[in-house]
Amino acid sequence: MIFTMNGIICKPLAKKMLTVCFEGNIGSGKSSSLKYLCDKYDKVMSLCEPIDKWHDLRGHNLIEMLYKDLTRNAFAFEHFAQLTRLEMYANQQHTDDHQMKPIRLMERSIYSARYCFTQNLFQSGNLSKPEFIILDEWFKWLSSKSCLKVDLIVYLRTSPETVFQRVKNRSRSEEQEIPIDYLRSLHELHDKWLLSDIKQSENSPQVFTLNADLPQKQLLSLLDSHFDHIFKGILN
Repeated sequence: MIFTMNGIICKPLAKKMLTVCFEGNIGSGKSSSLKYLCDKYDKVMSLCEPIDKWHDLRGHNLIEMLYKDLTRNAFAFEHFAQLTRLEMYANQQHTDDHQMKPIRLMERSIYSARYCFTQNLFQSGNLSKPEFIILDEWFKWLSSKSCLKVDLIVYLRTSPETVFQRVKNRSRSEEQEIPIDYLRSLHELHDKWLLSDIKQSENSPQVFTLNADLPQKQLLSLLDSHFDHIFKGILN
């Protein structure tokens, strides 16, 4: 049986340790989706973005610094964000959870960091060419490692206008500096990567796209209605 949604084909996945990345723009509903699924299914674990470390690097709020001065702080933030993602992943590999919970949900990945956020900073002139090359070389090396491969991407697709309003509503102080043009650029890069480029690459993960413009309750219900099918034979 093949499940089709928004033109994206997603077959039920074979039973093994699976890595599923939830991707999408800022404010698209990634963390709430991960929490909901982990609370409901006991065979699911989550790896959320280490935002607490980005908020406090020995007293420095890197997220706030990034949005206040993209050009000056973009390289430092991207470099540290990549380090903390890997640290989080490595720490999880040394726990017993992966033996009891065969589905690992991740909030974003090294792939969206490279194809969306790093690319956006470079295109907007906030990363110099040497800085971009350094981050790209790191990405090429990391993405060649089999332990970092992704089995499925859940793309929570939103309009820039929707996430801009959500960012304003949740009132995180450092995010109030984010302009809507920044969100529009990220939206375009997510679409290019997940709806175009990834289809043309061999051995790429499947992409499951959901309309994340929906209110949270409806989005979680939609996600839940398909989760059992995608992971048939694993959750039971």
